[in-house]
Order: sequence, then structure tokens, then C-alpha cells
Amino acid sequence: MSFTRSPSGIRNSALFFGTDRTVYVEGTGDDQKFWQNVFDVFYTGPLRFHFKSVGPRSAVLPYVEGIASKSISNVIAIVDSDYEGLRFSKFRIPNVIYSFGYSFENDLFTLKQAVRLLSQLSGGTGVSKYRNILNRLNLASEELSKLTVLDFVAQFNDQYFLVKNGNTCKLDIKNNTIEVICKKSIAAAKADLVARGVVMKNRPSKALRDRILESPKYRWVYGHLWRATFTKCVADELRKKSSVSINPDGITNLAIDNVRAFRGQVFTRRQIVEYQTLMNSVY
Repeated sequence: MSFTRSPSGIRNSALFFGTDRTVYVEGTGDDQKFWQNVFDVFYTGPLRFHFKSVGPRSAVLPYVEGIASKSISNVIAIVDSDYEGLRFSKFRIPNVIYSFGYSFENDLFTLKQAVRLLSQLSGGTGVSKYRNILNRLNLASEELSKLTVLDFVAQFNDQYFLVKNGNTCKLDIKNNTIEVICKKSIAAAKADLVARGVVMKNRPSKALRDRILESPKYRWVYGHLWRATFTKCVADELRKKSSVSINPDGITNLAIDNVRAFRGQVFTRRQIVEYQTLMNSVY
């Protein structure tokens, strides 16, 4: 049954599910479950919510526009920030929620999450147990944030540096080495940019580049690329150090569950403040 035919239908959709608000989420079931857990941890009001993932950005934007114009009510829209938070300021509208980073994957897969996952899956404790994974993820985020700057430059010239299709953007993520993102695959991406005849004009300002490169450096990396990098590094570490095998989906599911299980303590301090602010805008 669809309630999207009229503003009144959208407004009353929550009643069908016995809740107060319907929350429309950009993305898939993983996005939906992640945001359900974020609400469970950070929302402290009396409202009850029904969450519904609606797929691509184009499917959730009509709800954003309806909330902004006040033509619909009793709904909440959640969208990925993408590069919107870099190109220009995001709209601060009650009941419109953006991810902290590029997408929910950037919010979910933090360094604190990596330590938590390894502790759960290997039973290990102590800082030395996690030094290797933290070094690898820090290096990967450093490399990927620099590539994000290049991608931004390309987009200023109506092109893309990183191929968006595919989890790894055609970059080679290496196994258990100091070099995480293979330099040869980076060179190939740069060569492809030149082959396409992209002339690097109209570069982003220093202030914008600095924002992309600030901590956490994985914040503006394509979400699916950061997810692929993070889960591979964690899986490699588990297999090498503890002889534990787990696939990327298993890591993702456990990480999402950890949001609720550890009451948001897998997030950075900046994220926690952001989520608290966003939850205060819900009414």
C-alpha cells in the first residue's frame, strides 16, 4: 500500500503503522537499520517512529521539499550529505536529517568501531593488539582523502576522478601491507583522467581542500569505498592475527548492532554532538 499519492496520505501514513512519524531514509535496509539505532540512542522524546528506506536520493528529495515548504507534516527525511556539506551549507530544517559524513558508512565505520569489532571477534585487549589496524586505517583514510580532493577538482571540471560504480571505485585495496591503496591503481586513475582530456581549472579553494583533509579524514570519501576499505582491513586483521574469518556483510551487520549495544560510543565526539543536535530538531 502506498501513501505517496497526496500530502494528506503522506501526513497520515504513520497512523497505519501505529506510530507518530514516518521516517523516510535514503538508501537500503542497512541505512534504515543504522538510523533506527541512532534514533534509539539519541532521541529522548515521546514520539514513535516507523522507518522506511526508499532507495536513491531522488526518491527521498520530494519529502525534503515537502517538509521545507510545509506542504507535508508528520514525516522525517534522512539523506546522505554526499558533497553537499562541502559545496554549500546544508539546509538546517527541522525533521530533515543529514549524515555526518558522505553517507551512513562514513558515520558507522570509525576507528573506535574498528577496535570494538576486533575486541568482540578476537577477544583481544590492550592497545598493542590494535596498533596495526589503526595504523592501516589511518593511512588508508589519509590516502583516500587526498583522492577525494582530486575527485573534487575533477567535478569542478564536470568530470569524475574516482569511478563511482563499484564498491572500490576500481582501486586496488592491498592485503596486510603498509600501503593500503595500491599506488598503481591510483596512477591508473590519474592516467585515465588525462586520457579523458580533463583540464584542471577552477580548483576548489584552500579552505575547501582543508575541510576535505581535516579529521576524520574518511569523512568525505565515497561511502561504499570507505566501507570496502574498512571491512577489508578489519577482515584481514582478524584472519591474520586471530584466524577468524568474517565477510564484509557480517562486519557491517555487527557494526550497525554496536551503535545500539554500546549506546553510540562507537562514534567520534563530533558525531555525538551532531546527532544530539539533529535529534533536538525532531518534533
